[in-house]
Amino acid sequence: MKHKPYVISIAAVSGGGKTAVAKHLAAKWNKGVQLIHFDDYELKGPHHFGEWAKNSGDYNDWDVLPIVVDICSSLENPAVEIIILDYPFSTLNTQLQHLIDLSIYIDTPLDIAMARRIVRDEFSSITEIRTNCQSYLNEGRRAYQVMVEKVKTSADIVIDGTLQLEEITARIFTNIKQERK
Repeated sequence: MKHKPYVISIAAVSGGGKTAVAKHLAAKWNKGVQLIHFDDYELKGPHHFGEWAKNSGDYNDWDVLPIVVDICSSLENPAVEIIILDYPFSTLNTQLQHLIDLSIYIDTPLDIAMARRIVRDEFSSITEIRTNCQSYLNEGRRAYQVMVEKVKTSADIVIDGTLQLEEITARIFTNIKQERK
């Protein structure tokens, strides 16, 4: 029987914790892990996030073929047991959905995600923070609401994003063990 790595997609809104959870999970897994980060790719997709959310909200508007190529390459590697995909679209992009074995959505309230982005991102001035917050209020929030409505409902497992990182990771491990039996 041919070895096939298990592919997990971890989704959340920006600031929702997907990168932190993916990295923590990979470190806990320890060996045979391939970690793929959506943010490491320059993908072709909508130029204006707010307009996209208002007009279509279709995750197939992004061309994720470079991620598909990297996952397929990792699937052929006998040393890889698990592929952790830090990826905001869950299974909603048809180019990638057939490769995902388990989709997890970290359900982080939008106010917490926004606060995390402000803390995380390096703003050079209070004016820049205000501009970012105003953009969020004008259109960004709607885009994140579309994500919550679509991505959350597409996930196999929804985990409370207000939990501590250790607890989120423990719950994911429990689910992976149950799924792989």
